[in-house]
This record gives sequence, structure tokens and C-alpha cells, in this order.
Amino acid sequence: MESHTDTVTNLSLHPSHPTLLLSSSTDGLINIFDTSQADEDDALYQVVNHGSAIAHAGFMYPGTDIYAIGTDETVSFFALQSQKEEEEEPAPRVWGDVREGLGCEYVVDLGWVGQQACVAAGKHRYVHYPRTLLKQQEGAD
Repeated sequence: MESHTDTVTNLSLHPSHPTLLLSSSTDGLINIFDTSQADEDDALYQVVNHGSAIAHAGFMYPGTDIYAIGTDETVSFFALQSQKEEEEEPAPRVWGDVREGLGCEYVVDLGWVGQQACVAAGKHRYVHYPRTLLKQQEGAD
């Protein structure tokens, strides 16, 4: 109930650890819960701050890393916290705004084809093709 202060944008279970539930929000936080714990305070496993409102987040398949896509088209990757207290959490991999690098205007989400991660992205701009090119594509003379 008190884990997010704004709209929740994603909920997903970890593919190989089904008791781990990820929630993300426009408050910029990703929370990982251990659903085998009945008490909310005990169930909170990890909190990650993406730094901007999150449009999409989830677990990287088949591994345990976490991805976040901000409403500002920023992308970051975080490690799932280890259960071993002596292990230091690795620094996040922050790609920042990925629109220029991908040649797009917005990022939709990450998905998988088998074990290969794919980025879905798009543009709003209309692309004008020369009339001769369109005729060739349509099989016209």
C-alpha cells in the first residue's frame, strides 16, 4: 500500500523465481517483493531508483537483471540484489536517452525472441517516399 507514491505502471513475476514480484511506477521507483512473505515490510526485497518516471520495467530473461524505461526515453539496467549481505550491489548500467542511438522518437518496451532481447521503438513523423519507389514496391509500371 505504501510502496509507491504515484501510478503503478508494471507488475511482473520473475520467470525463474516466481515468488519475486516487480512493480514500477511513475514515482521513478522499482520495487521487488518476495511474495512468500505475508507482511509488506518483510516482503520488500529491493528498491531501485531509476531517476525518472517509469513507463515500463521488468526482469531480463533468462537472467535476473532488471530493466527500466523512463517516460523520458531513458533506459537503465540494475542487478537483482543478492541474498548475501557481504556482496556489494553492482552499479547500474545507465544508457540515458536512447532515441538518437536507436534513430527513434519513442521507446515502447523490451521484449524477447527466444533469449535475444529486442527493443520496440517508433517514430511519429511521416516518411515521404518518392512516387517511383512506391510504384516499384506495389509492382506497378
